[in-house]
Amino acid sequence: MKNKRQIKVACLQRLFDLIDCCDDVVNFLLEEKIIDKEQLKDLKIEYNKAEFLYKIIKKALDDDKLLLADFTWQVLPDERIMITFVTERQRRVFSHNY
Repeated sequence: MKNKRQIKVACLQRLFDLIDCCDDVVNFLLEEKIIDKEQLKDLKIEYNKAEFLYKIIKKALDDDKLLLADFTWQVLPDERIMITFVTERQRRVFSHNY
């Protein structure tokens, strides 16, 4: 059985596969100063972008840069994915089939 981290990474990867929103997520993290230019360079050469971004999101939660990162993944009857990020400035939702 997968642990919570693996499920969240898989959820993020599946969303990227379905709607190709990796760049949108990265742009949001840049806007909120959660990811810096050095990490952005590392991301471009990283094979598993979802895993890399999840580590950044987890650190941002620990550092209180992100107030909430909620991962919702419903498989049946129709696959639905919604990832919600909340910062002090804004709430941003990335979703498929919601």
